[in-house]
Amino acid sequence: MGVTASFFGLGATLSNFLGQMVVEKFDHVTSLMASFVISLVPVLLFLFMPETLGVRTNAHHHSQPHASPAGSLYGSTD
Repeated sequence: MGVTASFFGLGATLSNFLGQMVVEKFDHVTSLMASFVISLVPVLLFLFMPETLGVRTNAHHHSQPHASPAGSLYGSTD
């Protein structure tokens, strides 16, 4: 638990430090745009994760009326 808290603190410190460096070298708008682009990374990772990519799209289009919910997600039990 201490290691996790240490990394949270390190991430917060580096975030503030690097954000301030970008503001000093460029401007506020560039710093905010960089933060926006970085914040899109987790969203893009979620959208293209193999674990959830097929489940979200195939569950609605390929459902079988006689199959159980577990059968429609993990293959037919017939």
